[in-house]
Amino acid sequence: MKRLLLLTILIGSLFSVPNSFAQSSKPKRATIKYENGVKYVGEIRKGSPKGKTKLKHGNGIMYFANGDQLDGEWSNDQCKRGTYKFANGDVFEGEISVISTQSGKTIFSSGIGTMIFASERDITLGYKIWHYPTNCSFTGTIKDKKPYTGTFDCTLTTKDGDRFTGRLYEKHLRYGKIEYANGDTFEGNFISDAPSSGKYRYGSITEITRANHKWEIPTGCVFEGNIVPFTGTVNMKITNAAGDKFVGKLNNAAPDEGTMFFAATGHTETGKWKDGLSPREYRVRQQQLDSIAKAQAIIQKKKDIERFEKYIQTYAGKSKTSIMPEDGNNLLPGAAIKLSQLFIGKTVVWDDKTYTCKDVQFDRTKYCIIIRCSNQNGEKILYSQKVWRTSDPNDMVTDYLEFNYPEELNTTFYYCDAHPANESYPTHRLWLAADKEIAYRNAKIYYTNKYGKYGIAVLNRKIELGMTVEMVQAIKGKGNISQYVSEGRKITVLSHGGIRNALIATVVSPVNTYTFVNGRLTEYTTNEGQGTVIWN
Repeated sequence: MKRLLLLTILIGSLFSVPNSFAQSSKPKRATIKYENGVKYVGEIRKGSPKGKTKLKHGNGIMYFANGDQLDGEWSNDQCKRGTYKFANGDVFEGEISVISTQSGKTIFSSGIGTMIFASERDITLGYKIWHYPTNCSFTGTIKDKKPYTGTFDCTLTTKDGDRFTGRLYEKHLRYGKIEYANGDTFEGNFISDAPSSGKYRYGSITEITRANHKWEIPTGCVFEGNIVPFTGTVNMKITNAAGDKFVGKLNNAAPDEGTMFFAATGHTETGKWKDGLSPREYRVRQQQLDSIAKAQAIIQKKKDIERFEKYIQTYAGKSKTSIMPEDGNNLLPGAAIKLSQLFIGKTVVWDDKTYTCKDVQFDRTKYCIIIRCSNQNGEKILYSQKVWRTSDPNDMVTDYLEFNYPEELNTTFYYCDAHPANESYPTHRLWLAADKEIAYRNAKIYYTNKYGKYGIAVLNRKIELGMTVEMVQAIKGKGNISQYVSEGRKITVLSHGGIRNALIATVVSPVNTYTFVNGRLTEYTTNEGQGTVIWN
């Protein structure tokens, strides 16, 4: 009997232990009152070894003397996240920035979350005052109790009648849609609170002037692209000062590709504009230039013949029997003497050093010319059997600044295959320095006109942030392009390298990437190095 009673007591104590433990593990709740009339009701913990200090820790509500309430998650007397209800009816929910909670003085200044404004308010964005309605919601970053970076779910208006819906960035218009009081609408990206890139629909007849180009834009016309400098497309006919009407692509307000209806002549042209000229005007100019070039070539040929005869008399005697004729593209002794005279008294470049040519002699026995040039380090005797006049871009690649200028430059210059007397074959080319300077000057003008402030960088094959895809491709090659849209921004990635399969081998090269945001280079990653060849 005694054993049965003892067993019963033991079993009862075992079942009673968990219940008592569970009761002791519950969070402690308390009400903390502060001298300024603020009180806290919720979970707490002891803040000192002796347990005299109570810290807000867990879920609880802070009641402020001004009528504000903060219902949130507390940790060591600090509220990290919760719902702040203002006495005026505004409500914020999210991550809370707290200046102080000591003695109940919790001050909400900023945070990340959603703010619902109970009453209508004004906000200054850029150069305008915007008004938002009652119960407008803003999601993003709140700073000084005001929208800072994020998105409105309501429409903002001005006293002039403009309407905006969209996103802010650091209290400036970043992306969204504006409906202007005059009927215009724009949807896209903003810079300095002004439309930057996107779709602009004109609600009334509008005149614009960009880069000395003036256009009248009809009602309903949609422009898509960069508002400034007005580079993009129009879907309706726009009219210039001469009455011509154009529809298509524009570049800095000038026709780029499309159709022009000429008022003066009544004809229509469709195609790509070049150098500011219409397709027909460009063809006419090229024909004129070709005619001039042909006429100049005839005159030059006549002069060359006259000079040739003079030089033959001077260096080869009156007898012409020893002068070899021209053979294909090779200009042999007689012609070489004529052209080599271009170097006499001129500055030349040979082996990256500058010389002044003083004398040219004809060696009958070797059928070659001797060019004597000197600099501050002494005299060089150079031999040549070929003298060329060229505008071949391939020659420029290998022999001129190691840069492939476009064919539009059509640079013409002289050089000769030269070598010292003790060498059997030509080792360097002798360039007329003035020709090289002219070519380089023309190249600078060409690239500056084409690429603006980035022209010299493109010319020197130097990558700079802010360049367009075309500029980088001009430096690095066509490459591979991928595009996508992120947060209203058009992202373009240009890449070079990677895996390239050939007939007998697979080449693995380092991948270089160039990232463009809305057409401008913002970052690039290069890993120049040696690739790997895998034989198939």
